[in-house]
Formats: sequence, structure tokens, C-alpha cells
Amino acid sequence: MPAGMAAVVAVAMAEATTPPVSVASAVLAPATAGPRRARPSTVNPNTLGVALGGGAGTTRGSFITGGGGASVGGGSTQYTAEFDGAQNAALHQYDNTGSADSAIAGARAAFLDGPGGSNGENRLFTQRMGVGNDTIDGGAGDDAIMAGNGDDLITGGRGNDILYGRGGSTAAGTDNDLFAWHRGDAGTTGAIDVIRDFGASDGNKDRLSLLPMLEGRAGPADDLSAWIKVFNNAAAPAGVAGADAGTSGALIVIDVDGDGPGHVLQQIYLSGVTLATTDVQTLVSNGSVL
Repeated sequence: MPAGMAAVVAVAMAEATTPPVSVASAVLAPATAGPRRARPSTVNPNTLGVALGGGAGTTRGSFITGGGGASVGGGSTQYTAEFDGAQNAALHQYDNTGSADSAIAGARAAFLDGPGGSNGENRLFTQRMGVGNDTIDGGAGDDAIMAGNGDDLITGGRGNDILYGRGGSTAAGTDNDLFAWHRGDAGTTGAIDVIRDFGASDGNKDRLSLLPMLEGRAGPADDLSAWIKVFNNAAAPAGVAGADAGTSGALIVIDVDGDGPGHVLQQIYLSGVTLATTDVQTLVSNGSVL
């Protein structure tokens, strides 16, 4: 991941904290309309450099450039991150130009590789995280979501998603996250989602909202084991990529229509986790599953 590319890869930002890689609440999904960069409402896009301490900026075609600033070119294929003066990693100042597509791909590869992975890019996992209570919905597609500190509501949506309730390295505030699934999230052929940091820590407790995706359920009297099976010490499902391949953890398998004629499965893999019980009714009773 090129230094200084955070201005273009941190999409769906909810709580930027410390540059250069502020992805405190980011969704790194396949780009369809180009990356989005947060800009303070008081900054005129034609004078971007002034707000960041550089010279007055100018606009050339579809480019916005400044003495200190960032820009994305036409078609979202090129980006420029430039700061007056020489590159200084200690001050988080970088001067580079490159392809936004390749920068996003590099960030996604680092995310899949995980902290301490083989590619050596760990800034996503060593940044300071914000403390807001965020609502993040990845929508359709294979998403990579890192929510940061705070009591967050995280929905991956359709596709095979990789989710962090926190991510980063610095814990602050509360971190009681709710991971949510809804009717149709498994699609028509099934899906595999991974949560990499699910659990209870420092007095915080994560939860799973699964019941809204169940088809044909009449109410609390129904035996949930017709829809949901829970396994401890399970191998990561086939098809799981990156740092999760070859690991073990808790696996939740949901047949979305229970005893119905369909066999669409939503699998949720809790990497490295051992649940206190595999009885789904008990997990509902103790508030772990909603």
C-alpha cells in the first residue's frame, strides 16, 4: 500500500483520527463509483491547499490540486497526495502519485492478510481508533469492514464479508458491538462471513442479530435448532481467504428457511473464538444472539 494513500482508500469514514491511514470506521468494498474523500465543509475545493497549510490550490479539468492536499482524477483512476516540503513519515507527510484502483487493491490485500501478515503492511491494524458509536452497512458485495472503538452496529449485507468490531491497536471507551444479518443477506446461493475479533473483553460484550434472517419462523416458541447450528473448534469454512484460512474457531450455520425445501446456508465464522455454549436457545437466553 503506497504511503499516504489514506486520502483515497478510507471510504465510508465515520471517525477519522490519526493519519496517514485513518480507517477508524471504513468499508473497503470493490469500487464502483470511485473513492470518496471527506472534506470539511469550510474548504473551497478550488483552494484546498490553503486549508492544509500549502499554497492556493487550482482546478484543472477534473483534477483538484493544491499546495498541500489530495485529488482524484477523472474516472477515479489517478490520485495525487502532495504536501509542501519533503516526505516526512514522522509527521505523516507523503508525496506520491499513483493509481487509485491499485491503492485500494493494496489496502484490501493488507486487510485480508491481517496484522503481522506476510505482506508486512500493518498500518491498518496499528492506527489509533475513534470512539464513536457507528452504524455501518456494507450492502451488496464482498466487504471488509473495520468499525473502531464504540458500540457499533455492523451489517455486512449480501456477499462474503470480513468484519472487525474494533480493529486497530488502541482500545478506548466501550466496544459493545452488534453484528446484524437480515432476510436475504445469504443471497440465493449462500454466503460466508467472518468476524475476526468477536467476543467479550474489558467488560464489553459483542452480540449477533440472527433471528431477522430466518424464514418461516412463527415466534419464540419455535425450536431455533431447525434453523441454526453452532459448532466450536470448527475449521474455517472452505473458501475463506487471507489470514483466516487454516484457522479454527466457532462456526454458526444458518439454513435460512429451516425445515423448508430450500438449502441456502449463511455461515458465520468467529475466528479464534470458543463460545461458552453451542446451544442456540441458551445463546438467545443470555443475550449473545438476538
